[in-house]
Amino acid sequence: MQRENTGMLTIETVPVPTGSKPVHVVRIDVPRLTEDSGLDEIRSQILALDSEKAGADVLIDLSPAEFLSSAALGMLGMIHRKIWAAKGRLKLCGIRPEIMQIFAVTKLDNLFDIHDTRESGLASF
Repeated sequence: MQRENTGMLTIETVPVPTGSKPVHVVRIDVPRLTEDSGLDEIRSQILALDSEKAGADVLIDLSPAEFLSSAALGMLGMIHRKIWAAKGRLKLCGIRPEIMQIFAVTKLDNLFDIHDTRESGLASF
């Protein structure tokens, strides 16, 4: 397992026994994801995980997040589209109940494959 901490993200590359490629587990270590919290840098770092253009498998852990702005939700949607277009898979985990309500109201819970824990997210690949 490989681990990297960039200040805003902790990225681990985890081998998954059922898959042919590893899963990149990305924990966003920013409690308030807003326009001012470096969304462009976060997006760039996550999309860079697919450097081989082979369709990265990514699990984003949002457990540290206490607030997501509409811009942060848009960023997640854009990351989802880019990873899906490259034949990769994006899943989310660790979403607090109050943030999960926003996903439900905006119907984003239908777009994303969401898991309660990192472990259940990893097991789903």
